[in-house]
Amino acid sequence: MAEMQLSLEMKDHQIVEMEIALTAIEQEAQFKEGQLRGEMENQAYQLENVRTEHQTLQKTYHAQQDEIHHLTSELEKMQLNMKTLLDLETRKQEIIAATAAEEAKRTAAEEAAKDKERDLRAKIELELLERMEKERLAAQVAIAQAQAAAAAAQAAAAASQAEQLRLQHEHQQKQKKSCTIM
Repeated sequence: MAEMQLSLEMKDHQIVEMEIALTAIEQEAQFKEGQLRGEMENQAYQLENVRTEHQTLQKTYHAQQDEIHHLTSELEKMQLNMKTLLDLETRKQEIIAATAAEEAKRTAAEEAAKDKERDLRAKIELELLERMEKERLAAQVAIAQAQAAAAAAQAAAAASQAEQLRLQHEHQQKQKKSCTIM
């Protein structure tokens, strides 16, 4: 019996040790459970932070995508405007070149007209000089003819006068003879 009691006490002692060990294991399990719960809560908190950050990054990404789309649209508009400006500048240069060509043609035509007018004026002046020379020569001929006619008339008048004088002389001679005879 004493052995049994000793055996029972030993068993009680083992049970107490086991209970102590079990309590220690339970406490350690609770501690570890608390640690794990804390770690899980921390990880859940970190996961929530990561989710929030992910959502923020997604919003930022979408906002950046919208901004990129807007900027791309603006760039396309600017490129279209630049093309329009380049087209307008090209057209302006074409108009300037065409205007310069027309101006050159007009200037050349004006110069040709001036040359033609000078040539025509020179031709008219030459014809006028030639006509004036012909008229001057004709006038000189007419003057010479008039002078010759005047000289001929003077000669005729002189001849007529001489004839008159001769006739007078003859008449006087006849009178003298007739006076002498008488």
